[in-house]
Amino acid sequence: MVTRGGDTVNHILVADTHDNLLFFTSTGKVYCIKCYEVPQDSSRTAKGIALVNLLPIDLEDEVTVLLAI
Repeated sequence: MVTRGGDTVNHILVADTHDNLLFFTSTGKVYCIKCYEVPQDSSRTAKGIALVNLLPIDLEDEVTVLLAI
């Protein structure tokens, strides 16, 4: 899996298209989006996009937990 710069893959999550993704941050905020709102790139060499492009998250805030429900 290809990453950008110093990025690392910490978790891989299996979810259905209509599942909700809950992102819990280090400051106690929770963000919710549907799986189908995450851009899909089926290429193995895809680098993906930053979470700040999907969520209104502060740059200094970190996602600590991710749940699919």
